[in-house]
Amino acid sequence: MQRLIATATGSATASLPGFRAAFPRIVLKVHVSNLVQNLTYRGADIALRHASSPAEGLVGRKLGTIRQAIFVHHSLAEHRLDTLPAIGPGDDLPYPALHAAMRSTGLLPNCTVRLNSILSMHHAVRHLGGAGILPVYLGGSDPNLFQCSEPIAALDTDLWLLTDAALRRTARVCAVLDYFGTCSALRAKLA
Repeated sequence: MQRLIATATGSATASLPGFRAAFPRIVLKVHVSNLVQNLTYRGADIALRHASSPAEGLVGRKLGTIRQAIFVHHSLAEHRLDTLPAIGPGDDLPYPALHAAMRSTGLLPNCTVRLNSILSMHHAVRHLGGAGILPVYLGGSDPNLFQCSEPIAALDTDLWLLTDAALRRTARVCAVLDYFGTCSALRAKLA
């Protein structure tokens, strides 16, 4: 049995059953977080991370583009956005482009709930009602949500599967990189 530490976004968790079936002897320890793990110092072996390109010392594969749009609960789809409460990122979510998009879309003045993770924002839009900017792979796959804007181009970001260059030829790392790098379930969620 081999252990592998990976950091991931919520988009990867739906692909885990297929990986487990293909590689039952590899035990994954998955950490889903907004925090960036240091791959060079073995904070994790592999990361699924949004970035414009791999950082120095890392190698990886671009999986696609994450797109984001404004979503509301289906029960609010007929309401004007400027009449709805908004759900957005808190100051402790280090995502300047999302904060700027909240301003440029007009959601910021009505923001009544601020959260520190995208997954929390998704749950709040779904359960509290109101409008929020969410990744299309997340909001679009939720039958309770309605996408009420086109994707916001300023928020487009690439999704990378990354590892430290020193680990790229390790059998367990290769297995994960190959599986998730070609995983149709994961790529289908991306643009």
